[in-house]
Amino acid sequence: FEQQQKMTLAIVIDLWEPPNTKKPHTPALNVEKIVSFVATFLETMCRQGNHQISVAVAGSQLRVATRIQNRSVLESALDDLAIASPSPTPDLLGALEQLFPIMADNRSLLVISNREARMQELRPNIKGESQRSILDKVQVRWINAAKGELDPFFKMEES
Repeated sequence: FEQQQKMTLAIVIDLWEPPNTKKPHTPALNVEKIVSFVATFLETMCRQGNHQISVAVAGSQLRVATRIQNRSVLESALDDLAIASPSPTPDLLGALEQLFPIMADNRSLLVISNREARMQELRPNIKGESQRSILDKVQVRWINAAKGELDPFFKMEES
């Protein structure tokens, strides 16, 4: 008999865009790619079952969906992704703080962004020694879509 693996994963989506952008720009294209990738990933994991994925979207608003493992929670998370928009000041710290209870049980955090990793500058702003301790134990994988780091995992369909 084959035993299925259960995946528990925390994902932070950092929808950052540079300030004062008035024309179409690369970050907007990356935001679309990031959102499409996460939506596809969530659909796949939910369909396979036995997985618990939690997502915090830091953009113009902070949106969080935890323990996505059934269709109704998935639909709510997909709705949040559909209306997510970028911001020059996304609440990345707030997104992390929302997922600390998940990260306490799980030791994996995936951050998908369109800028360089910011974990070192965020750490001093984390309130509470217990949360800093959790972050120290978590394996963080930061994917910078602006540098093409999402490309090996996901290709957008040409329209």
